[in-house]
This record gives sequence, C-alpha cells and structure tokens, in this order.
Amino acid sequence: MISKSKVQQIALWVMAVDFPLLYLGAITFESMPLTVVALVIMAAAAIAAGIVF
Repeated sequence: MISKSKVQQIALWVMAVDFPLLYLGAITFESMPLTVVALVIMAAAAIAAGIVF
C-alpha cells in the first residue's frame, strides 16, 4: 500500500510536470489533442490531490 505522503508527493510532481506539457499544447504547438491529454492528466492529479490532502 502506498502511504498518504507518497501519494501527495506524486500528485504534486505530476502537476508540476504537466504544466509545461499544457503550455506546449496550448501555446507553442496549438495542438488540441496534446492540450486535451494534458488537461486530463491535470484533472486526474487534481482529483488525487483533493482526496489525499
């Protein structure tokens, strides 16, 4: 079983890594599929963070 503090760290790191991906998809490449994937990843990380915090 993964500890609560480990899940908190994973959720925060996923969000931190996802921000540049979201920026690249929305601004740099203007790629709708990349932006949607980044938003889905961010939503999953936000839900996980909401549960463990």
